[in-house]
Amino acid sequence: MPKKESLKRQAHEREFSLDLLRCFAIFPVLLMHVAFCVPGLPPALARVFYEGWVGVDLFFVLSGYLIGSQLHGKKHGGAPGGEIGAFWRRRWTRTLPLYFVVLFVYVVVKPLLFHAPFMGEPWRFVFFVQNFHPISDFAQSWSLCIEEQFYLFIPILFFALLRTRLSPWLWAGFWLLSPLLRFLQWRELGLPFWNGGQMPVPDFDLRFRFHTLAHLDGLAAGVFLSSTRDHWRAWPRLRKRVLAFVGAILVVGGVAWCSYAPADLRAVFLFSILSLGFASLLIGLHGLEASSILIRLPVEKIALWSYGAYLWNQLVVRLLVRFPVEAHWLLGALLFLLLTHLISFATYHFVEKPGLRLRG
Repeated sequence: MPKKESLKRQAHEREFSLDLLRCFAIFPVLLMHVAFCVPGLPPALARVFYEGWVGVDLFFVLSGYLIGSQLHGKKHGGAPGGEIGAFWRRRWTRTLPLYFVVLFVYVVVKPLLFHAPFMGEPWRFVFFVQNFHPISDFAQSWSLCIEEQFYLFIPILFFALLRTRLSPWLWAGFWLLSPLLRFLQWRELGLPFWNGGQMPVPDFDLRFRFHTLAHLDGLAAGVFLSSTRDHWRAWPRLRKRVLAFVGAILVVGGVAWCSYAPADLRAVFLFSILSLGFASLLIGLHGLEASSILIRLPVEKIALWSYGAYLWNQLVVRLLVRFPVEAHWLLGALLFLLLTHLISFATYHFVEKPGLRLRG
């Protein structure tokens, strides 16, 4: 099949419910950063926007579901080694080209234009190990580290477990492993938070939010859903919609209870609650279709550009901080969203799509 036809077929086969969830994931992250570059934001609204970090955890569940679905549903022929190679080629041609373009902007272009040196060791970013150290520049890349590390090892583990009937429950076991590992991290700190003292944000980021092993639950939940999808996709619509409501309650309730950098043992269970909520939403929204192209098309495009928006948005924040716009906060927020998506649109067509053509 010609490459252009293959790309068109992939776009045609997109699921609206998954694209909608990608929008639910990227917009909270972008709104969280609005407060960093738009002056005059009402304090109550800034507090709500600040919880937008949860969008990254939705991305983890979606990513686990996507790669699990590729491994379950795609057979690239030959022995498992060939399938693993095909999987790596598909994922790395999708994620690496734009990542390295953005890294080049941070390491080379930004210092030349703004005389602001890159705060970090570039080799860590090349090999995706920067999330094990404090990150100042290109901070949003911590989640890419977790995903790329997961892409490297998950197919090997997948083919080792593929032919066992217990495979889905083994992934559920990985979901249980993550809070256990977070508890061990919490104990290593000496259980200092029984009295409700707030954990310093840098400690929380490095030990809990940025650490790869702390996010096995979100990724494992996605793979578990992919391995059981033939079962839950056949559920009645009403059951799915009830589950979507339950998932929304879990996410909102979990954020309200745990918030960011929580005190005491809430740090252990925060991401487990979110992964359950987002997994429930993924099941509950399955089969949802847009009633109009005026809804479907913007959702599809924003979902397509979401990877670029995630990588570029903090550079847009720095740009607006350096060159502030004197306007109402709403106009400033709209400008931030518009600039982020314009850059994402451009790099999707000039970087990401050419990268996808390398798959052949």
